[in-house]
Amino acid sequence: MPTLAFLDTLPLWLLFLATAALLVAGNALGFRLGSWQRARRADDDKAPTNAIMGSTLGLLAFILAFTFGMSHTRFDTRRTLVLDESSAILRAYQRAQFLPEPQRTECTRLLREYVDLRVNLAGLKDMEAARAAVRRSELIQDELRDQARILAEHPNAVLSIFMQSLSELTDLQMKRVRAAVWNRIPPTIEVMLYVLAFMGLLTMGYNAGLSGTRPMLPTLVLALAFSAIIVLIIDLERPNQTLFEVSQEPMRAVQARMQGD
Repeated sequence: MPTLAFLDTLPLWLLFLATAALLVAGNALGFRLGSWQRARRADDDKAPTNAIMGSTLGLLAFILAFTFGMSHTRFDTRRTLVLDESSAILRAYQRAQFLPEPQRTECTRLLREYVDLRVNLAGLKDMEAARAAVRRSELIQDELRDQARILAEHPNAVLSIFMQSLSELTDLQMKRVRAAVWNRIPPTIEVMLYVLAFMGLLTMGYNAGLSGTRPMLPTLVLALAFSAIIVLIIDLERPNQTLFEVSQEPMRAVQARMQGD
């Protein structure tokens, strides 16, 4: 799914300032237009403008709440997947201890490397390094299957449940990659957030221009509030968040347990 990838590269503070500047500029433009029209309109013509402003800001608030809810749900999904993958790795490790030698030693080594990769992956800021870690994880999965394939000539219950664990590892890695990189809100919605916010501040400024008064402090507060919410939504959608963190404690606990054996 295509995304506004350039937003992921901007520092969060710069994105916030740029968003706030855009909204304040929209308000200033609306005020100029309203001032230009003030002398040409009757006082009773302001009522439709008030209604339009209220409707636009109400729609913006609804879309912001809806989008924030979507992003927060995806964030919770990422946290759940970390717990699920940690449990799957530990099960695979425990089941590997019942394999015959030399497969038991080799699978144990590979799974320890695998959990180290998964712990370190969350802290990688460079996307190329993250892709390399994912590729290495996939290679380890292939090597684990190769070890299991050696034992396939003498199938048994232990081998069967170990293969099931390997399938879980593959499935959960794909789900985590999809949740972090692919499964994001459509870029159209992100664009519409900016368009609606700009239009909302524009109508506020236009209405203020018609009345001849411009309450700067409430306008600035509203612009900053909308900017903060938009930036929070964008940060929730990033593969590596700045203000939020998907806790890796379940994975670290499994790592410590496997290293202690």
